[in-house]
Amino acid sequence: VDGGFESQELEYEATHKIVVLPTYVELPFPSVELPEK
Repeated sequence: VDGGFESQELEYEATHKIVVLPTYVELPFPSVELPEK
């Protein structure tokens, strides 16, 4: 059947963040701002 749903592939990107509460400061992970130990 012509038409219908498009067969486009969806793209996903996984991201991780560290959130400091209660101020909700978000830091990307891994980050160069974080100490290694």
